[in-house]
Amino acid sequence: MTGYVNLTGIKAEVTRLLKQVAGNRINISMFGDQWLVRSRTGKQQIMTSLETLADAVVEKSPLYWQRLHTVSHISVVQDESSLIRRSSSDKIFHQIQNSSMHDLVPRLGAAEFTVALLVHLSNQRIS
Repeated sequence: MTGYVNLTGIKAEVTRLLKQVAGNRINISMFGDQWLVRSRTGKQQIMTSLETLADAVVEKSPLYWQRLHTVSHISVVQDESSLIRRSSSDKIFHQIQNSSMHDLVPRLGAAEFTVALLVHLSNQRIS
């Protein structure tokens, strides 16, 4: 995933969206090819992959789905029979996730990618 955002040029925008979704629970800064995450207590961690960063957002700040919708303008729906969430970009996200860097895959914009990534990580925590 880190390679995908770098190659498609959406790293800064994805980082900005993750910062907005995290709110004031954690502070995220780009630090070269990595990210620096600071908690309100002052604990700092360097994240080397986008998945690790997004997982920290899911873990350390409750995901406010309404805030995610506000910053991305993309709806996330929850299945009535389970806690699983879905977004319109899930199918393409899974294609990206399961492809190699040399495969031709559909391209997601920063907002669609960020929403699909957070939905994916949130659903992993449920199952």
